Amino acid sequence: MTEAIIVAIITAGASIVCQLIIANKGKKERIAEEAKKDQELKDKLKAIEDKLDVHNGYAAKLSAISEAIVALQKDIEWIREGAR
Repeated sequence: MTEAIIVAIITAGASIVCQLIIANKGKKERIAEEAKKDQELKDKLKAIEDKLDVHNGYAAKLSAISEAIVALQKDIEWIREGAR
């Protein structure tokens, strides 16, 4: 009976060691997957920020164009008044 108990203890110990190895491997894989997802999200965020910067540049350009149009309208008014 002692041999059966020793065999059971060895089997249980081996089973526990195997489960720990499997859990550790799974943990490493999850960490690698999370790191990959984090990098993808950072890349997407960077792309969005770049597009936003471009968009903001257009807003500044449109503001300048709007001011130029107002100036042209004033010049046209001045020319019309001078022609009268």
